[in-house]
Amino acid sequence: MLGVWADSDFIGGGTGGKGHRFGFTYQLAKNVQAGLIYFHDTLTRGDGPDLHFRRFHLDLRLKF
Repeated sequence: MLGVWADSDFIGGGTGGKGHRFGFTYQLAKNVQAGLIYFHDTLTRGDGPDLHFRRFHLDLRLKF
C-alpha cells in the first residue's frame, strides 16, 4: 500500500482495519469554519489482541 492511500488518522496508519469516521462542520463567520471529526476504528491482528482507536480531531479552517 502506498502511503498516499493510507490515512494516518485511521487505525494509526496502514491497512487491515475497520471502522467509522463521523464529521461535523460549523460556519463561525464568513471565512471561518470549525470542524469536529470522531474516529471509531479497530485493527485486527492475527498475533495478538485487537487494537481499538477512538480519536477526536478539532479543526479551525480559515479562508483568505
